[in-house]
Amino acid sequence: MKNLKSILIPIDFTDASKNAVRYASYIFDKESVNLVIVHVTDKTDFSQAEIENKFNTFREETLTGLPHYEFHIYLGNPADELLRAADEHRSSLVIMGLKSENRKDSISIASGLMKDLDCPIIAVPDFYTDYRLKRIAYGNDFKEIRVSQVLKDVMQLALKFSSKLYVFHVNREKEPVLIDNSENILEYYLENIEHEYVAINDKDMENAINNYVVEQKIDLLITLSRDHGRNKSNSEGKLIYQLAENTKIPMLILC
Repeated sequence: MKNLKSILIPIDFTDASKNAVRYASYIFDKESVNLVIVHVTDKTDFSQAEIENKFNTFREETLTGLPHYEFHIYLGNPADELLRAADEHRSSLVIMGLKSENRKDSISIASGLMKDLDCPIIAVPDFYTDYRLKRIAYGNDFKEIRVSQVLKDVMQLALKFSSKLYVFHVNREKEPVLIDNSENILEYYLENIEHEYVAINDKDMENAINNYVVEQKIDLLITLSRDHGRNKSNSEGKLIYQLAENTKIPMLILC
């Protein structure tokens, strides 16, 4: 999330969209970032006036007091058009809402974005209103991380909110978890951040993560959409999809 200037927020005027904007306002309060609010429709006969009227109501409910934002309408496939919007506005972060009902639709769009988007995504459940970032959980395989920006993004959030960072690994094998050179790398970035390492033994990775988040009262779950370590897994995208489908807290998906 380096050089945050433009944050893309897709909206459909639902409570999920409103909550995404409010969460963005909480995280970036008093920062000079521009919220690029985008509505995508696939209806060729859409009424621009109708959409703008909906946005006026949306603005009164969610954007009062926010100094920097702009609104755009895109026509076409949601994932494709959001990729285009992110590129046109040079967005360095996407924040989108997750609906309680038909959540799979939101996740499908996010999954489509993750394949080609070169910036992180924060997915916020529509019912989540306890805005705070005191306890952050970051899933790591304890293998060497080659892309330092991943750790910098985690570090920036933890420092800004004086958060405690829980670096956890779910071990599905019987053998103990071995922490190699990555510990030195992690310690370099986390030197000034309160943190602890956690190893969880459980064959069901999704269940283990969900239980850990609840037990530790985690405020934000951080995952990777692409493998930056040495053990690349084709199941990572599936796991993120499953976690997003059931999460009760915001998820930050790093690329």
